[in-house]
Amino acid sequence: MDENETQFNKLNQVKNKLKIGVFGIGGAGNNIVDASLYHYPNLASENIHFYAINSDLQHLAFKTNVKNKLLIQDHTNKGFGAGGDPAKGASLAISFQEQFNTLTDGYDFCILVAGFGKGTGTGATPVFSKILKTKKILNVAIVTYPSLNEGLTVRNKATKGLEILNKATDSYMLFCNEKCTNGIYQLANTEIVSAIKNLIELITIPLQQNIDFEDVRAFFQTKKTNQDQQLFTVTHPFSFSFDSKDSIEQFAKQFKNFEKVSYFDHSIVGAKKVLLKANINQKIVKLNFKQIQDIIWTKIDNYQLEIRLGVDFVTTIPNIQIFILSEHKNPVSLPIDNKSTENNQNKLKLLDELKELGMKYVKHQNQIY
Repeated sequence: MDENETQFNKLNQVKNKLKIGVFGIGGAGNNIVDASLYHYPNLASENIHFYAINSDLQHLAFKTNVKNKLLIQDHTNKGFGAGGDPAKGASLAISFQEQFNTLTDGYDFCILVAGFGKGTGTGATPVFSKILKTKKILNVAIVTYPSLNEGLTVRNKATKGLEILNKATDSYMLFCNEKCTNGIYQLANTEIVSAIKNLIELITIPLQQNIDFEDVRAFFQTKKTNQDQQLFTVTHPFSFSFDSKDSIEQFAKQFKNFEKVSYFDHSIVGAKKVLLKANINQKIVKLNFKQIQDIIWTKIDNYQLEIRLGVDFVTTIPNIQIFILSEHKNPVSLPIDNKSTENNQNKLKLLDELKELGMKYVKHQNQIY
């Protein structure tokens, strides 16, 4: 046996030791990891683990698909939840940090999933993310942001939570409940489950033209200057299936209107980086990569845009999966917040006008009598 053959045999014995953890934190996070394993039970494997973490024992016990369940509690709450208080959620996470630190030993990449605006998810997620960052474990958060009808108090809690989270996580994806038609939040679960699946497969499934884990790490980890420290690093997922001859036109239309068709928040104009994974089946659709890249470049409009491309050849319907990383001055896009602020200002103005009108009426009545 020659030296090359020996090296080849050794290579075949090497196992991919990349270890991934998906943590659903709080009620919404529990729901999403449970839904992930309901729709894609094979996502969990020897090296890919799903966890549900909550301070609410009753809700935690109700989840049936995720097997790894962790209750965070202290002598004050005894498994009854955080009462919608992020400070309480953070305190409970701190009391659990030693166990979480041990639990995440050996992980290379962690996805933290939570709903922001209430107690456990909002308070605990930044605590756990900071632990991962201290251990130099790549971590990305996927967060749902409350709609207007959930109230400004809840939205303000969520916004403050994002400000804390941004200092710890490498990046976050922000799903806006506001974009769920008629409050159908199952859409959030479906979209986020898809994003989790695509992220895991991006890292674990080799391609003909591969995107390796260090490519993914370089994509998410952005070095910031002192001036950039306050910027919010946001990732936007986008996927599209090319199942007909006019698919390229449909893709162009959807990508051009990204902010309208996506449930995820923020604009992608001026984004810094793109991860593009393409599954090609030229028997179904002849994909023109230059055309696809031109569509992406035109929308993002940043001549310094970095694109990392992965390509594979499949026998199924061809598709592309895109992750877009951008930096923003605000944790949530301004149009939504401005709208809520404007609505409140209008209401206050109307109340003032009614109050003034009432005072004039009373004064007028006093003059008559």
